[in-house]
Amino acid sequence: MKVLMICKSLPKTFKGGIQTHVWELSAELLKLGIEVSILTGGSLRKGRVTHQTEGIQIIEIPYLRGKVIPFLSVTLEEFSFNLAAANWLKRFQGNYDIIHLQGRSGYLFPYLGLKSPVVQTVHRLLKVENQWATKAYNNWFDKWLHETLTFFFERKAVKAADRVVGVSQSTIAETSKICQLDESSIKLIYNGAHLEDTPISHLPPKKQLLFVGRLSAIKGVFPLLKAMQRLPNHIKLVMIGEGPAKNKLEVMIKALNIQDQVQLIGSKEQHEVRALIKESFALILPSFHESQGIVLMEANAAGRPVLAAQSSGVMEVVEHQKNGLLFPAGIPEAIEKSVLELFKDPKKASQMGRYGYHLVQKYFTWEHIAKQTLQLYREL
Repeated sequence: MKVLMICKSLPKTFKGGIQTHVWELSAELLKLGIEVSILTGGSLRKGRVTHQTEGIQIIEIPYLRGKVIPFLSVTLEEFSFNLAAANWLKRFQGNYDIIHLQGRSGYLFPYLGLKSPVVQTVHRLLKVENQWATKAYNNWFDKWLHETLTFFFERKAVKAADRVVGVSQSTIAETSKICQLDESSIKLIYNGAHLEDTPISHLPPKKQLLFVGRLSAIKGVFPLLKAMQRLPNHIKLVMIGEGPAKNKLEVMIKALNIQDQVQLIGSKEQHEVRALIKESFALILPSFHESQGIVLMEANAAGRPVLAAQSSGVMEVVEHQKNGLLFPAGIPEAIEKSVLELFKDPKKASQMGRYGYHLVQKYFTWEHIAKQTLQLYREL
C-alpha cells in the first residue's frame, strides 16, 4: 500500500504537535510495511526536492512564504502552500492508494476530482484555535481574510473527505458542530508517545518542572510564571519551545524577579526533550486549550507524573490523582497549589508516574496508533 501524507512542515523546520504526529505515525506505518511519502513545504530557490529520510520519501514543493507580502503574511503562507499542493496532486495523485491530509494541509483537494480515497485528520480547527489565542497577524485584514478563507476551505475539506479522524473526543465534538457532521462519522485515533522500555522507578531529588510547547498565550505560560513567583525558590522551571510570546516572557521573568527559578532554553530535538523529561520531577502543561497534548503522554511514557490545566482534550489522557493532577486553567494560585501538592509527596508522585506509564502502554503507543490507522486505510 502506498500512502501520501500532506503536512506543510515537519519537525526539522517546525516543532509542533501535528508535525510530531505526522513523522512518528509515518515511521510506524513504515514498520508495518506501508510505503509512506510526505508532501511538505520547500524552498522557491531550490524548487521541488525529493529525498529519503529514515525510509520515508520526503517531497518538498516550493511555495510563496508569508514574508513576501507581510501585509498578508498568514493568509499567503497557508493558501500558497495549499495551492502548490493541489497543483502537485493533479499530476501525481495516481501514484498513491491513500491520500492522508493532516490539519489544514491539502484543503483544496475537493476541487481536484481525486480518485484515491482521502483521509482528513483534524487536530484543531482554526475557528477553535483563534477563540483561545489569535495568531500573530500583522493587521486586522490579514486576520479577517485568513479566518474567512480557512473556515470555508477547512469545512469543505472535512465534509468531502472519505474518512475524517479526530485526535480526541473534544476535537470530534468541535469538528462535528462546526462542520455539521454526525459525531459517529468521525473516527477517534489519538496521538501517540514513545514508551520507555521500563518506567523510571525513582523521581529525581531536584524540584524541577518541565514545560514543553509553543510559547504562546494559549499554552497558559503567563499564569505559569505568576505561579512560579509564588512558589519557593528551590522549585525550578525549565521551558522548552519558541513562539510569539517569548519576548514578553523574558520581560516578565525579569519583572517578577524569578531569573533564578525559570529558564527559557529554546527549541530542542526530540531526543533532547526526552532526556530533559527524565531529569525532571514532573511535566507541567497549563494550556487553556489542547487537542490532546502529546507531551503529557511522552512524560507518562517515561514514568513521570504530569500537572495540567483542565482543558478539552487534556482530560482524556490525564486522570486526576491517578497519572497526574489537574487544575483550573489560568489561575496562578491553582497552579501553585498543585505543584506544592505533588512535590510534598514524592512516593505518590512516583506512583502517578507508573500509572501513567501503564496507561500509555495500553492506549497511546505510536505502534497502537499506527495499527488503528492502517485498519482505517484497509477499510477504504
